[in-house]
Amino acid sequence: MARISESTIRRLSHYYRVLREVEAEGRTLISSHRLAEREGITSAQVRKDLSMFGSFGRRGLGYNVAHLRTEIRAILGLDRRWRVAVARSSIGTRSGSAPASAGTWCRTSTRWPGRRSPAGSRSA
Repeated sequence: MARISESTIRRLSHYYRVLREVEAEGRTLISSHRLAEREGITSAQVRKDLSMFGSFGRRGLGYNVAHLRTEIRAILGLDRRWRVAVARSSIGTRSGSAPASAGTWCRTSTRWPGRRSPAGSRSA
């Protein structure tokens, strides 16, 4: 898979937000033109971004809002739990009397685990 740029990932999160809004309005379809218009970019950019991950729409019809939202959710890694390390330290405590722990594992939901983006590219 080609490296996915940070700007593409950022736009995907914006598309996801727009799709949630459109779904709340009761719409079932959206065109790349309408999606682009709501984000202030070109429809060609929307199609290019989405085509990096597959074929989601139908020419002349647009995108199924619920399906596209589900797909973008999966691409961004919002549909699964991530393991993250949580470190505690004694910095800022009075004379360092509280012992530092070696790091604790916990289960949490997050959009950006560590410094790696869910789409597989490394953050700068």
